[in-house]
Amino acid sequence: MKKIFLSLLTIGILALPMVGLAVTPTEPPERTGQETIDVLDTVMKYVYAVFLVVAVICFIIGGFYFITSAGDPEKVGKGRSFVLYGVIGVIIAVLARGLIALAKLIVGVGA
Repeated sequence: MKKIFLSLLTIGILALPMVGLAVTPTEPPERTGQETIDVLDTVMKYVYAVFLVVAVICFIIGGFYFITSAGDPEKVGKGRSFVLYGVIGVIIAVLARGLIALAKLIVGVGA
């Protein structure tokens, strides 16, 4: 049951940016709030890039611990925790992009 819930939660989180980008406004957006959204969008692009780089580094370190563990449970545990941190980093990065897309949709600005 827990695995099914986590799988559905992961799929839902990964689909969040698509939900925000799927709806098109019926009337042309106004310029109100565009500057704020542009600044937030730029900041989130950097946050997205940083989290993805950190996640890749965590995956590499976790893989290194797995490979060099030689059956040592402590090193295997460290490897698992680094991989978990990498997954959390990817989830946060995807949520950051999705929240900006959702904010653009709610405010009614952007493409």
